[in-house]
Amino acid sequence: QLFTEGAFSMSVIGTPTTSSTVACTGSRNTGAQALFNSVVSCSISVRDALGSTTGLAADFVNPPTISGGVVGGAISVLGGGGSGVVMVFTVNVTGAVNTNLTVTPQVSVNAATAANLNTVTMQIIEIATANSDLLSCVSDVSTTSSVRISEAITCTLTVRNGLGTPTSGSIANYAAATSSAGTGISSYTVAPTSNVNASVFQFTLTSPTTVPTNNQLTITVPLAGGGVAASTAMTVFSKPTAASTLVCTFAPTSSTTHITVGGSADCVITVRDNTGAVNGQVTDFAIPLISSGSGVPSAIVSSGGGATMSFSVAAPATAGSVFTVSARVVVNGITRTLTQGLVSMTVVGIPTSASSVSCEGLSLTQARAGGLVTCAIAVANANGATTGYVTDFAAPAIVGGACVAPCIASTSGVSGSSLTFTVNVTGSVGTTLTVSVSLTSGGTLTS
Repeated sequence: QLFTEGAFSMSVIGTPTTSSTVACTGSRNTGAQALFNSVVSCSISVRDALGSTTGLAADFVNPPTISGGVVGGAISVLGGGGSGVVMVFTVNVTGAVNTNLTVTPQVSVNAATAANLNTVTMQIIEIATANSDLLSCVSDVSTTSSVRISEAITCTLTVRNGLGTPTSGSIANYAAATSSAGTGISSYTVAPTSNVNASVFQFTLTSPTTVPTNNQLTITVPLAGGGVAASTAMTVFSKPTAASTLVCTFAPTSSTTHITVGGSADCVITVRDNTGAVNGQVTDFAIPLISSGSGVPSAIVSSGGGATMSFSVAAPATAGSVFTVSARVVVNGITRTLTQGLVSMTVVGIPTSASSVSCEGLSLTQARAGGLVTCAIAVANANGATTGYVTDFAAPAIVGGACVAPCIASTSGVSGSSLTFTVNVTGSVGTTLTVSVSLTSGGTLTS
């Protein structure tokens, strides 16, 4: 009699040995690191002494030996089914940050004595939280947070926990860095200062080719899961040239051409490049050159976000002399004098009542009625002849005449050593014409 059921078939599976290997990967693909309170995925490649083979989930001890975590998902065949070449399971990470998670599966076929496979060791790291990390970006040239246009920048991200304490972390915790205006942002790398318990990452970028709004470049490191890990701002400066301009002013008189002995000139450099006004840094400008006898200029100070640079310089002690100021800009390491050249100021003395006035009509003692009398002020002080401003002297007090405008003048402009004026004789014949001159600061001149 024949059976009608047909041939009986069975799947032949292998016998796994300790040649089988286990590998684990942290969430967010953190590789050899496991995020605190996360789930780690593990797989067992089923092997025997000859290589890859198949096996049953029951060929492996369930649960595996674990330190720093507990089994989340039991060992099973990848893709389902009764047997396979890969087994999978998950581990819930329960250990403390900066301790290790260890996973050691065991093989035991047909109730044989369990034997260990390889051990996977993963460092448990902090889960990145918003605004906890510290981001620092500096110019590769200045090594400060001030950067030129088109200049290389290196950024350093120090991983910290919610208390601000440096801790371990993974590059996988972060999305690609962004910037408000920079270009060429690199991927993250592990910084030389990083260590197993305090992770530090780096990336690079290039500053913009033009100065952004408010001179600010903002750089941000986003979290892979959303939110911002850290951000920072840099001040972007242009590259000033010799097109910058210089003006020096004597504040009491608002003069850009004259200064009083003992006074101080306030000098302002307007920062420019060859296209127009820009912003710069103090280090863009060398110490100004001052003609001899006028002292040392003060330190240059930046203002207006680098739009102007200011310094002051004392006038020489010699009245009538001219002193010059020359501003210099550093371009690509070369010091250049501004294209406009030197700024010059005439030094004016301080007159006293030692100054004298003299007048001459027909003679030093006679004037013709209806005629003109020429008067001169010899400017002097206790040390002798000097120079003075026209405004150092008040309008003459005249009896028997009137001053012809301009009442007091200097052949050299606003100042001089000899100032003149003309009087129109209005008195009648036989009367006396008197002329008296006083200083605006007080005191009557000898006449």
